[in-house]
Formats: sequence, structure tokens, C-alpha cells
Amino acid sequence: TLFDKNTNAFGFVFNTNAQRFDTGDFYFTPIAQNDSTVTMQLDLGNNVKWGIRYTLAQGSYMVKMEVFQQNMERVIPQNIPNLDIYWTQRMARQEKGKMFEERNSAIYYKYSEGDIENLNEASNDREEITNNLKWVGFKNQFFSSVFIADTHMSGAKIESEIIDKDSAFYSDYMKDMSMEASVEYNSANPNPANFHIYLGPNKFQLLKSYNENYGEENLQLHRLISLGWWLFRVINTYIVIPVFDWLQGLFGNMGITILVLTLLLKIVLFPLSNKSYVSQAKMRLLAPDVKKIDEKYPGQENAMKSQQKKMEL
Repeated sequence: TLFDKNTNAFGFVFNTNAQRFDTGDFYFTPIAQNDSTVTMQLDLGNNVKWGIRYTLAQGSYMVKMEVFQQNMERVIPQNIPNLDIYWTQRMARQEKGKMFEERNSAIYYKYSEGDIENLNEASNDREEITNNLKWVGFKNQFFSSVFIADTHMSGAKIESEIIDKDSAFYSDYMKDMSMEASVEYNSANPNPANFHIYLGPNKFQLLKSYNENYGEENLQLHRLISLGWWLFRVINTYIVIPVFDWLQGLFGNMGITILVLTLLLKIVLFPLSNKSYVSQAKMRLLAPDVKKIDEKYPGQENAMKSQQKKMEL
């Protein structure tokens, strides 16, 4: 369970010159359209409507979210250019051991047509971003919730705070995460904004399969999974992960797959490991003679002579 209604809050905010409308303050009517689509509609009277349409594709972890409206210019002036978004989540613990899971949990975000960055995993952190963003994701060790704009979000404020040890929530939760952002808005547009929300596991090939066809650019969702420094990232991406997936398909058992992959890695790395072991063994054999040299030439005044004798040895 990624979250429940008590630990996850999401909504839109309209800021006019005179008032502030928060969708979290209104009651929406659910209207089922078919077996995969439901509309949450807000009827404001006088034939004015605003709502969100959610669509679940079969076999997919991606939720399509469309904002629709009718005659909203009667309520919101057309000179209001932005629609604000807020999202908060108290991230649940999935394991008894907290430290490793906490270090693998953070807020990730992707700049529009740019790179992916994240807040600090090991401490409280916040960032106020002025550039356009494509998505913001709340990621834990095993699963991610990613809010994706089909176009882009106009900057964001994001914050991650570790649950204090003295808190009543410490035993069940890890971090409080929050996001505030904006998208371009026109109250006369019947479909002013579209989004997708990924709610699923941190599985490399699965995340990679969603990189295309969700808006105007490559999402690079697979970058949610940390694969290390660039050289290790290349090795993991093009060798380790494909081999792992092949073994998983071959054996169908995660434990056997990990065991066989570990043995294969040991075999591949054996020449380097063996060279290291031989070098260590030689140093152990030399250790008594090195000790005798240190005893024969003690003190700083004999340091150069001691070093020469060691090099001769």
C-alpha cells in the first residue's frame, strides 16, 4: 500500500484577485463512464462545471488524468494564467529495518527537456525550482508515485522531512514529502490541463516502457532507479539488468536468479580478484622482512635509508 486517504492529499488551487478556491474544500460527484473511466465532477450551478477524469488502462500502472470544465470563465476571470497544484504524502515504511530504506527514498524531479535530480535522501531538504518541470516523483525503496504533466509545470517548491524519532508516526512512516507547482490555465478552455500519474514498482524495464507516448518528451522514468556512477550505470543498464531479466525468465525464482547472477559476476571478476589476492599474499610474505628493516633503521632520521632498503627488498 503506497498510501491511504489519511496520508496522501492532492488538489488544485485557483487564486484570483479577490478569492482563493481550493478543490479540497468542495464535494465532487463521482460519475462512472465505463469500466475504466470515472469522472469526479463539481457542479457550481448556472451550468458551470469543473472536474477531473481518471482513466485506468488495463495492465498499466499509469493513470490518465484530464481536467475538464464548462463555462468556468463565469467564475474564474480569463486573465488568471495559472492553476496551482499541491501534493503531500507521508511515506509509509515497507520494512522493519529503516536505515537502508530511508536512504533509498527521496523526491525526484525532471526538468522539462533536461536532466533528473533529487533531494537529499539522508537529511531534511527543500528546493525552490524556477525552471519548468516535466514530473515530480515521491520514491521509496520499492515503489514510486510520479506526477507527470503532459506539457510542463511552471517551477515547483518541493520539500522532504524525515519523521522525528519522538514522533508518534515514527514506527510506521519515514518521511513527509510535499510539492507545490503550477500549470498554464485558461478558464475558457474546456480541457485546460492533462496529466499522468505513475503508481507502481521501481522495476527498470517497466519504468523504461513508459518513457514514450506520455506528453511531448521522453520521461526517463527508469532514472528513478539509482545505478551508480556513469560507468557502473552503463554496465548495469546494458549487461547486469538484461542478464538478470533473462535469468529470471529462465528460473522464475528470484532467490535462484540472485544466486546464479552472483556466481556469474564472481567468475567474470575472478581475474581481477585473483590478482588482488596474489598481491596481498606477497605482501604478507614480505611483512617479517619489512618489520626487520623498520627495527634496523628506526626514527625519522633513518626514514630515507629505510625506504631504500624496502624498495630493494
